[in-house]
Amino acid sequence: MIPTSSTDRAAWRQTFSTATASAIAGALATLEPEAGWSLEAPDADADRYHNPAVSSACGERFWLAVDEYKHRLTVHGTYGTMPDGRMWMPRDRVRDAVDPSPTMSANKPADQIARDIARRFLPD
Repeated sequence: MIPTSSTDRAAWRQTFSTATASAIAGALATLEPEAGWSLEAPDADADRYHNPAVSSACGERFWLAVDEYKHRLTVHGTYGTMPDGRMWMPRDRVRDAVDPSPTMSANKPADQIARDIARRFLPD
């Protein structure tokens, strides 16, 4: 169901940002235990449009742009350095990738979203 009122959309976004994003980070931590993926805590003054960000113990970071109208997620990377000092480029393992910011349904289970992120976005 796609929420139609602004109250419904705000409630869906809040639920996604707290429960679902946390479950996605937990599923990523299970998929890649050595990376140490975790959900970043939002700033205390973050407004309701804050997008959840996930980071690893190695400094890799990405955030999920949440579209509460269409229930879609877009994964965006923030460039940083990898443990070996090289610049982390999202989707390093797919050099000819057409889309550096993959989009997926937010209605999937959190573990499926995590697998999609690992497969379509994260470097090896």
